[in-house]
Amino acid sequence: ENNAYLAVQKINELAKKDVPFFAAVGFLRPHTPLIVPKNFFDRFPLDQIQLPEILDSDDIDTFLRSMADGGLNSNKLGKKMFNSIVQAYDSKELGLKKFVQAYLACIAAVDENVGNVLKALEENNLDKNTIVVLTSDHGFHMGEKDYLYKNSLWEESTRVPLIIRVPGISMPGKVDRAVSLIDIYPTLVELCGLKAPKEQLDGNSLVPILKNPELGGREHIFIKRTNGFTLKTKGFSYTEFIKATDNSILDKMLYDHRKNKDENTNVA
Repeated sequence: ENNAYLAVQKINELAKKDVPFFAAVGFLRPHTPLIVPKNFFDRFPLDQIQLPEILDSDDIDTFLRSMADGGLNSNKLGKKMFNSIVQAYDSKELGLKKFVQAYLACIAAVDENVGNVLKALEENNLDKNTIVVLTSDHGFHMGEKDYLYKNSLWEESTRVPLIIRVPGISMPGKVDRAVSLIDIYPTLVELCGLKAPKEQLDGNSLVPILKNPELGGREHIFIKRTNGFTLKTKGFSYTEFIKATDNSILDKMLYDHRKNKDENTNVA
């Protein structure tokens, strides 16, 4: 709330000066700890919370079985958090519903604060010429694979929101192929009429897609974690987990998103 308030105050000041500006406004939520005012929790009654599909022994064909072999320490916390939330309540279902309720409450709180910032742009007539980018740094598991954290290489953790609005250029629509956060910088550089640095950029400008969402995004993207990497295409997701001591392959995961978007069947 404080960040939104400060952003609104700054936008009001900048509007009077009539000068170009760049504002980076960040919100901690819905990151843990999932703490927001009670009125946001009240929007999501516990008896109406829907949990994601969580299959019995869904982690049996995943890297989670290999954690004792070393190199996957950053993912142990996801299992620990899951076990802790289950043990804290009478059942797995109740514990996960409590967590999901809190997560949704935090999202609602952030939505309200984002709305306050956008409202300030409108009230100052800056929405007609201000580029707005809304994104996040990672996703979060809600108990899938008996996992409750970030830092995994599954879809729940690696997929993030990315919404870009450019007055007079962007068209409403959804891109059904992958784009990457490294594409934001070259996109803003082109939109602002600036010159990109001489060093080669890994990202691609999304301006053509903003003008025509049907063009689609990348053919593939590469995601790196400290314990491995994932290569994603429109139809598949392939992951290798690397042992930290000798860089050997600990485990592999291959999901066919054409048949199994929930990544429940590791065909590797």
